Amino acid sequence: MVDWLYEADFAVLYPLTIVLITGAAEVGAWIGWRSRSAVDDAPDIATLTGAALGLLALLLAFSFSLGLSRYEARRKWVLEEANAIGSTANLHSCYQSQNKGPSSACYAAMPPCEVALR
Repeated sequence: MVDWLYEADFAVLYPLTIVLITGAAEVGAWIGWRSRSAVDDAPDIATLTGAALGLLALLLAFSFSLGLSRYEARRKWVLEEANAIGSTANLHSCYQSQNKGPSSACYAAMPPCEVALR
């Protein structure tokens, strides 16, 4: 559903987020100004507005924290897999030519992007 968001470039997402937040703030200020001029006896809701914005900021912070932790975990797993492939390649290169048969079959079965023997 939101898979495009994961492939989007950060240089596009950051300004888009800033524009959306600024636009929402301006629309809210415009609605507040319009309703304040219509009713002068309305109670001050600044406390409720501040509390709601505080909760929104907390929710946004937790969302970014969760996204960052998932990114770090995925990065760690990719690094571990790359290290495992590199270790296997080093072990493969240490074998004598007559003993390379079984492990060469394993390398033939791997996708070419995972095998980078030097």
